[in-house]
Amino acid sequence: IPSVNGIPTQVKWHPLDNNRFAIAGDDTTVDIWDVRAPKAAAKLPSQGYNLNMNWSPNGQYIAVGNKNDILSVYDTVANKLLIETKCSVEINEFNWSNNSDYLLLSTGTGGIDIVHLSIVDPPSINKITSILAHTSNVYYLKVYRDNFDARKCCIALGGSDYQLSVWDMNDMICKYTLPFESDIRGLSISNDGKYIAV
Repeated sequence: IPSVNGIPTQVKWHPLDNNRFAIAGDDTTVDIWDVRAPKAAAKLPSQGYNLNMNWSPNGQYIAVGNKNDILSVYDTVANKLLIETKCSVEINEFNWSNNSDYLLLSTGTGGIDIVHLSIVDPPSINKITSILAHTSNVYYLKVYRDNFDARKCCIALGGSDYQLSVWDMNDMICKYTLPFESDIRGLSISNDGKYIAV
């Protein structure tokens, strides 16, 4: 892709528009692209060293986390930074709630932090709770959303304690864990929610 500075660390497609995607990397921008255009539609300023990124399900926001544990939330309709906050713990991968009001953050303390994003002026990010999920760093957090049956929604976590845990998203209770012979360095859930690849 022309005019991408630095090394890209994340490329994510827009959840509703098949022509748009975002790129974050070790430079100081988050780039919003349209496949039909020769250059980025927007370049949003960031703190740099971006490691994780995720679109909200409604496609209006992008959350970006960097290596200094700064969480930034952008409004991609207005193409501006909404809010930026320094997290008190290491944050790794994260995902949005179905209504785009909450973020689930995997942390270096082995937990899931649930934070609420308020868009009222001034915007704010408020920690709701922390759930201890693993005995050490949780690197990966994936959410499976079933559009037809909310009872089937789940969260999969993987980390440095050699465990995969699967959580019921409705009551935030661990359904089961699976041991591995090394720390988990990649995690994905199939589109039908039947399979988890580690």
